[in-house]
Amino acid sequence: MNARKKIENWNSGMKDHLAALSEVTSRGADFEAFRKFMDVRVAHWDAAWEEYTKPRLARLRMNPYG
Repeated sequence: MNARKKIENWNSGMKDHLAALSEVTSRGADFEAFRKFMDVRVAHWDAAWEEYTKPRLARLRMNPYG
C-alpha cells in the first residue's frame, strides 16, 4: 500500500502524459490507428523516460527483494 501511494504521488506530475497515452492503442490492424499511437507515444516519450528512469522508482521496485 505504501508503494502504491508513493507511485501515485510521483505520477501526479505525469497525469497529462499518462492520460494522452491511455487514449490510444497499438492493437488492431488499422494503420491509421497505429500511426496515431506512435505520434502520441513519440510526443510524450521524453517526459515518461525522464520520470521512470529515476533511481527512486528502481529502489521501490527492488525493496521487496532486499
